[in-house]
Amino acid sequence: PVAVQNMGGGNAQAKDFGDAKNLIAAFLTILIIVAIEVWTKGFLRSISVLIGLIAGTVIASFMGLVSLKPVMQASWFHLPQLFYFGVPEFEWSSCLTMIIIALVSMVESTGVFFAIGDLL
Repeated sequence: PVAVQNMGGGNAQAKDFGDAKNLIAAFLTILIIVAIEVWTKGFLRSISVLIGLIAGTVIASFMGLVSLKPVMQASWFHLPQLFYFGVPEFEWSSCLTMIIIALVSMVESTGVFFAIGDLL
């Protein structure tokens, strides 16, 4: 749902939501990503999403869909707000479960290391 909303223009209440310009830019971006995935190999294929996003942003800027005004108005440095989502809460039952899982994983890994050591 979020990706489809972003393809339409982001804000569903905006008057230009679902405009052809937004959809064309979105589909061109997807087309570039798929083309890179299909016709390239190696490193280029592994960064196909990054290349597609950069190319899509360039295409959208030529179509007048990109505004860099908020970036220009933003401050260069900003201190982060601590605990933006609230103070972390720890449930002891979850912590105990994760401790048991970690111990089991450590014992299993130790057994694997000893077995590999005996093979060498």
